[in-house]
Amino acid sequence: MPRFMRASHDGVPIRSATEALLPSINLEQRIPERHVLRRIRSQVDFDFIYDEVRDRYGINGNVSVPPPAILKMMLLLVLYNVRSGRG
Repeated sequence: MPRFMRASHDGVPIRSATEALLPSINLEQRIPERHVLRRIRSQVDFDFIYDEVRDRYGINGNVSVPPPAILKMMLLLVLYNVRSGRG
């Protein structure tokens, strides 16, 4: 298991943050088939980011948020014009 992936309390990897936080909501059923995010997901392999950030992650310490998840969140911020809550 990559060091970026989290495991549940029983050691089984959590498939997605969404499933961990909202297990009763099926996003596959709620998002339309022709939605732009589905097209992006089918065309872009976000795992490329592991190679780009590998030397910036240590081997000790707390489990980090997977780099593809951070990249996807940043993409959502840009696509949906979400302003920072900091300022």
